[in-house]
Amino acid sequence: MRGQPRKEVYVVAVGVLIGLAILAVLARGIWAQVAQLQLIQAAQDELQPLIELEEERQDQLLQYKARVLSPVYVEEWARVYGGLVFPGEVRLEVSLVQDDATTTSDVPSEP
Repeated sequence: MRGQPRKEVYVVAVGVLIGLAILAVLARGIWAQVAQLQLIQAAQDELQPLIELEEERQDQLLQYKARVLSPVYVEEWARVYGGLVFPGEVRLEVSLVQDDATTTSDVPSEP
């Protein structure tokens, strides 16, 4: 009878050692995850100002896109830059630059 309790003690001791080994492996994995999380958090803190800047730029681009796709902008661009008019309209161009041939103030007049 003495042999059996001793065998149970070894089985319990081996079970406890296996449990501790499993716990140690899990704890090591948890510490590795904590270290990775700290690295990720540091990178996120470093990139956060850039993320905010790009989000602001994206908002500006979306506003610009909405303005460019509006019919008012398309018509304005066509008239001002494209030189287009609606059917029945006449396009007039006014030149504010004086032509050299028409200016005679520097040329002496002949008698």
